[in-house]
Amino acid sequence: MTRNERAQQLNEMVTTEDGLNQIAEIFQRECGDTGVHPLGLKYDLMIDQILEAEFPSQPPGHLAT
Repeated sequence: MTRNERAQQLNEMVTTEDGLNQIAEIFQRECGDTGVHPLGLKYDLMIDQILEAEFPSQPPGHLAT
């Protein structure tokens, strides 16, 4: 699964109450203890952090040799 496919999947989950609960659970599992209660974040921010945990960004210059 690509990052874009995962993002689409997570964004579709926002449309149901069960999906919102699943996003909060995934956030806690994937992102660990961030010091912020997941319900204190907007779901789009949780999705961004989940995607970053599952598909980490490459640091600038990672292709430089």
